[in-house]
Order: sequence, then C-alpha cells, then structure tokens
Amino acid sequence: MKIFSVFFYGLLFTILNLSGCSEPQTHKGLSRVPPIITPLPLPDTKPVKRIALVIGNGDYEVRALSTPVNDANDMAEVLEQMGFEVQRVTNAKQATMKTAIEEFGRKLHSDAKGIFYYSGHGMQYAGENFLIPIGLMSTILEPDELWHKAISATDVLNTMGAKSKLSIMILDACRDLPLPFKGGVAGLTGMQEKFDEITPVLDAEGILIAYATSPGKVALVSSGDNSIYTMHLLRLIKKKVPIETMLREVRKNVRQNTYDKQIPWYDSSIEGEIYLGGKPPVEVP
Repeated sequence: MKIFSVFFYGLLFTILNLSGCSEPQTHKGLSRVPPIITPLPLPDTKPVKRIALVIGNGDYEVRALSTPVNDANDMAEVLEQMGFEVQRVTNAKQATMKTAIEEFGRKLHSDAKGIFYYSGHGMQYAGENFLIPIGLMSTILEPDELWHKAISATDVLNTMGAKSKLSIMILDACRDLPLPFKGGVAGLTGMQEKFDEITPVLDAEGILIAYATSPGKVALVSSGDNSIYTMHLLRLIKKKVPIETMLREVRKNVRQNTYDKQIPWYDSSIEGEIYLGGKPPVEVP
C-alpha cells in the first residue's frame, strides 16, 4: 500500500508538471518565457485618391465605330500607369453604363481626383448632351425618349462635381450619327453653364470637360487604331505640365493633323495649376 501511494503521488506530480499547472521551473538559470503573440497588421483603409471610369462603345447597329474599344482600353492602361484605379466598360447597353456610373459615384470622395472618359457616339438635344449606349438607335422613335434611354452627360457631371475634389470629363463623342428623328443635333454642346448648378465639396479644385472637337461640330473618322483626338491625348496626358497646357497642345496637334477641320475644346472652372502627369522636377539654381 505504501509503495502504491508513493507511485500514485509521483505520477500525479509528473502530470501536473507536464500540464503547466506548476510554477515556472528554471534550468541552468533560464526561465520559461511565455510565447509572444504579434497582432496581424490592420488592412490599409486609406481611400484611393485617383479614380477613373472609362467607357468605349463602338458596336452600334447603326454606323458602328472601329476605334472606341481601342480608345477605352488604351486610355485605361495609361491611367493605371498614372496611379488611377480604373473601371473599364466596353460596348455597353444603357443598364450596364448606368450601373458602372453608379459604382463610380460610390467610389468618389472629397479628397479624390475623378476622371470620366467616354469614346463613342454622342449627340445633343434641347441643350443637353447624351451619350449613346449600344442598342439604342433601334429602339428610339422620338427625341424625348433620349432622356430615359440614353445617358445624360449632365447626370454624370453632377455625380462627380458634388463628390470629388477634382472632376475631369473627357468626351470623345462627337461623331456623325444618322438620327431616326428630327430635333437632335450631331456633335455635343458646351456645358460651362452646368458648373453653376453643382454644389462642390469643400476646397474643390474645380471641374474640367474636354471635347474631341468644338461645340456643335463633328469629329473626323480615323483610319488608325485610335480616334484622332484620343491618339494625341494618349501621347500627351502623362506630360509633366498643367492639364490645361496639355489640352492646348492636344488641340494644336489635332488642328495640324486635320488641317483645321477638327478643333478640340474644353470648359474649365479650374483656377490653379493641376498636374495629372506629376509636377516637373524643381531646378536647383
């Protein structure tokens, strides 16, 4: 019985030691140190400051266009290289365009620089610019139907101007479109007067709308991979100069390229100097 008791208590002592219920033991002057748990890093929640929506529509049932999808893909690639988070949509019907614009609007915030780029057919009616989705021309019979079957450029502008620090809209949408009704006008109209209808965010840098050609005019058809306007814009948009300086250079190049038959235009409320391609290095005297 005595031997059994010694054996029992020895076994119990061993189990308690193995389970960690005893006091920390030392061995050759070292104590058992509890493991250090390093917390996982928190995800980066800083909002994206450069956001773009790029749309290219070319597969129309009436007067299809060969360049807009290339224009959109090439513009998206360049904007990504410039640090923009880009949402790209091509050959979209109205529902797809509306969904993309809504998602774009949700991403914008008061510290964001937003770019909306559109290449495809566009037209003006009753002083409003409309962007033409794929499949529209076979369904529209009266010009008033544009309000609910096309995409209003003013609606896009309002979404951007009320939410982002800087709003840039680029409309390569002045192609000649055969209209199945009277009252619509090919080309786009200026939108400068729309600026006053927007309540900007605090410390807004302004709004800029760039057009492939002058108000009410039609852009020329390109035989290359890109439209004439977008081709020159892609070459210069990364240049380290203020955006309005860059657009004036695009205008000069397009005028020369088309022998004054196409003259790009822009409306702007920007007062300072905005650099999309980054500022040039400071020269040390």
